[in-house]
Amino acid sequence: MAKPARQRETNNLRAIYRWHPQFAGGEFIKYFGDENINYDHATLEGGDVLVIGRGAVLIGMSERTTPQGVEFLAQALFKHRQAERVIAVELPKHRSCMHLDTVMTHIDIDTFSVYPEVVRPDVNCWTLTPDGHGGLKRTQESTLLHAIEKALGIGPGTFNHHGG
Repeated sequence: MAKPARQRETNNLRAIYRWHPQFAGGEFIKYFGDENINYDHATLEGGDVLVIGRGAVLIGMSERTTPQGVEFLAQALFKHRQAERVIAVELPKHRSCMHLDTVMTHIDIDTFSVYPEVVRPDVNCWTLTPDGHGGLKRTQESTLLHAIEKALGIGPGTFNHHGG
């Protein structure tokens, strides 16, 4: 969590999974936020993560999710074979785009409801894939829409604009 006021949420969940009898000793995969790893200034919030299917995860880089956080999560997902690609999109820096889940909803495999600011051609977007040597390959995409269509193996998707 990026903001100090939200750090307690992470600490409370960590305590529950570590000491509650129902969870203690369980073999849970921790993709991000394990206290034994130095994440430095990397932050990630759940509202910026959207599993879109077919091995693809979409992550918005917002005021609360950093590029470093995206890369840490991508590495963990690839390591545990939970994703084949991560699409990282740089969300516009204003309050209405605080998290990906406030500007985009996945309705069906090829249908999304989107806030128009997010799908403008000048919004930066990258696809991250494993490089085969434990690192990441980063490919800049022409548009978010193109990256999603390519990841899902669909033709021109339906992107219904809302708000704005």
